Amino acid sequence: PDKTALVVSDEEVSYARLWECVSSFASRLREAGVSRGDRVALRASHSLSYVSAYLAVTLLGAIAVPYESGLPDDGVVELAMRVGARVAVAPRALERIGSTIPEDSVIDDASSAFDWRNSLPEPDDLAELLLTTGTTGRSKVVTLSHRAIMSVIENIVTATGILEDN
Repeated sequence: PDKTALVVSDEEVSYARLWECVSSFASRLREAGVSRGDRVALRASHSLSYVSAYLAVTLLGAIAVPYESGLPDDGVVELAMRVGARVAVAPRALERIGSTIPEDSVIDDASSAFDWRNSLPEPDDLAELLLTTGTTGRSKVVTLSHRAIMSVIENIVTATGILEDN
């Protein structure tokens, strides 16, 4: 638990702290009505909030829909409506989306821990919706299963020689 899970802006975040943030936010998403198969729009950034929110969505068996951090509010709303997002995690409240959770609340300390034992997704469950850049027209939605994401991770680990203690 005390080993470094990630480094964000020169701050080392332990696995214990990361789990605290993930568990806290999974509870918050559950309170907002998010359950298995629901889509959650997430503003992608190099932050503890984004990593925690992404993992919390995964823990619930929900589907992450990352969007670029520079996307204007109207674009976020259009994306959320297009994919049927139940919740958006964004810097500020957005009208016309069922629920918006401020991204800075992702790493708030939890008063209740999330019971994850009955929520883990299956390998072939849908994990993420990505949008193409739309260079030849309107962007397309690409679906990724948990198995596909794990395959990418395994390829990266193998190709880069990442070891358990890295």
